[in-house]
Amino acid sequence: MEPEILKAYRMKKGLMIVSGATGSGKSTLIGGMTMAKLLDPSAHLNIIECAEPIEFLLDRVKSPSSTINQSEIPRNIESFETYMEGAMRRQPTDIIIGECRKPEHMEATIRAAISGHATCTTLHAENVALTMQRVAGLFPPEQMKNLMISASQALRLIINQRLVKDPRDKWTPLREYLVFDAPFRKKLASAHADEWPHITMEAVEREGQSYRKAIELALQDGRITEETVAAERDTLE
Repeated sequence: MEPEILKAYRMKKGLMIVSGATGSGKSTLIGGMTMAKLLDPSAHLNIIECAEPIEFLLDRVKSPSSTINQSEIPRNIESFETYMEGAMRRQPTDIIIGECRKPEHMEATIRAAISGHATCTTLHAENVALTMQRVAGLFPPEQMKNLMISASQALRLIINQRLVKDPRDKWTPLREYLVFDAPFRKKLASAHADEWPHITMEAVEREGQSYRKAIELALQDGRITEETVAAERDTLE
């Protein structure tokens, strides 16, 4: 895991989005982060998760200081809307939402993030910039302006991940990511939604980690071969 991600994902409030294609390890990455929180004796967290389905059953993990409660739709609760209605009354510190698929999912996720909870969800997108485009695309037109401002206040970290084969024919992750600091959040709030992908792409190159950089680092570490480098660079053209 990149040091910048390790430093940023243990946020006290705000929104983290893990994006990527189907099968890119989004849920595995969030599961690993959640395990690290649960096993931290000084964390003292109340984590709740809602997903369709729950992929990693963590409620039997013996945490020294934290709790987790996982709800699966529709097995444990009938709908996402019903879950979110009751979520705030449970006084969570962390809220994990399996995937934002609909405008109402994104709206509820953002509202949870700006109300003082560390909130995490997943989206399908090819890179960080397109993740921002996907976020804006889930805003209902009549609430676009308000939700843009709220999302700008909430965002703390976007990680986009893909899996490639290493020299042993095992899967290894490549990650593009951006930490959203206060000046960049302010810049987002004053921009139009159509500008979000472009200004985010520039920020990734300047302050985050692009896929081009991730590929170079993976090659230096011996995690991928020159053949994989060539194939992955072709996907970025």
